[in-house]
Amino acid sequence: MRAPSLSLAAVVAVATVLVLAAMTPAAEAGLCSKACDKWSPCCVPSANGAFCANQAWGCMESEGCDKDSSYNKMCTPRPMCKSFREDFNSPASLIDKYNYTGDPDAAHFWREFPGADYAEVENGNLVLSLKWNDKLGRGQGATIPSVRWMQYGVVSARIKTASGAGVVSSFITKTDISDKIGDEIDWEFIGANATEVQTNSYWNGNIDYTRGKQYLLPAGQTTTNEYHVYTVDWSPERIKWQVDGNTIRTMTPADVKNEFPTAIARVYFSVWDGGCNQPPGTTKWALGPTEWCNDASKRGDVKKMYIDWVEVKCATEDSRDTKEFKPTIVPPTSASGANNAPKSTIKGTSSGTTTDESAGGSSSSKNPKDGGDNGTTSVIASIMAVSVPIVAAVAALF
Repeated sequence: MRAPSLSLAAVVAVATVLVLAAMTPAAEAGLCSKACDKWSPCCVPSANGAFCANQAWGCMESEGCDKDSSYNKMCTPRPMCKSFREDFNSPASLIDKYNYTGDPDAAHFWREFPGADYAEVENGNLVLSLKWNDKLGRGQGATIPSVRWMQYGVVSARIKTASGAGVVSSFITKTDISDKIGDEIDWEFIGANATEVQTNSYWNGNIDYTRGKQYLLPAGQTTTNEYHVYTVDWSPERIKWQVDGNTIRTMTPADVKNEFPTAIARVYFSVWDGGCNQPPGTTKWALGPTEWCNDASKRGDVKKMYIDWVEVKCATEDSRDTKEFKPTIVPPTSASGANNAPKSTIKGTSSGTTTDESAGGSSSSKNPKDGGDNGTTSVIASIMAVSVPIVAAVAALF
């Protein structure tokens, strides 16, 4: 899935604004020019400058934590692949990003944009929802990444996709929330064409839609009425896309002039509105317009994508003790720096949407012609609704 008209990098910047209330700002913009203290030990960058964070996610090298400005170089390493199967039998299998404790095995997936991602664990499924959003003038969905990263291996998920014109469901591996960085391997599902699945890949941030391929399911089968098992089997020699155990496509480095995905990646699921207030090419690709775009009576509808289970088999296992991923953050006290330590006001609100594939969705999918907004704008809209100070902060970014 590719970047929306407003880059996903901007989404990350805006999402960072949300947690400013839980951060101590550095003296100046840029990398923290003032060393972080033990109450807010981790220097994490944003478009508005760098800040000292007191939450475990902000201490992750994968989130941009800067060791040189962090207290005792407090950045924690990137959690790499550990084989698992998640059946979504407990709500604890999905957390808000800001509730991450530093244990990458406590939950396998998080809401990338808490308060904006419409995602819940219900009845043994991870359920991603797409709902109408008045401020966006289109639907807002969800983007859900895995906590751990992988480089080669086999990822399978049993999925029933969301239905409807303009509605897009996605299951991908992706290096970065920004489409300009790294590689991507895609499964894409168009809600108005439920007898077909689409596959694609991207390399080194380059957008090349000519690699996309379509596959028709066997007669009588659809992506929206029943579950199917979709698999990405990824090795340095080839990528195999499989449906219900049957290989439908194989791609080698030679097939793409060595522009072949090799970079580390996370697993993402997302659902987004590709058919309402999107560029014409995106709407056409998503078989839009989405019903609610021109029919207000449809705006109470909810489109849902269901993930029954996910299984990851790593090519290389991360054998490190989980203690290596937990930062040491000293709780603030009135006697030891309460005024210096930020209050933990951001604790992950209810799920909502995400980016393109959320409103669009973050693991983003878009038209092979002109990249639509997966939902980046949806995230911004959600954030702006939080408070007047945050609105001002967001406005300052654009």
